[in-house]
Amino acid sequence: MFIPTNFDSKLIYGYDVNSLYSYIMKNYLMPIGKKKYFEDDIRKINPYIFGFFYCEVKALKDLMHTII
Repeated sequence: MFIPTNFDSKLIYGYDVNSLYSYIMKNYLMPIGKKKYFEDDIRKINPYIFGFFYCEVKALKDLMHTII
């Protein structure tokens, strides 16, 4: 479980994105098209890209908090 820590006493916002799934599925078109393999920054191919992506993310080993 991720528990945010507020070291600077600043206001922290939390969002429940799981509950947005059904709303988006009902009200917006799903991205469809042919699969395309790429490496590097997808925005170089299309700056307005929209869709689902299978990604391999490499993070630095000395991060204080890992990527979720």
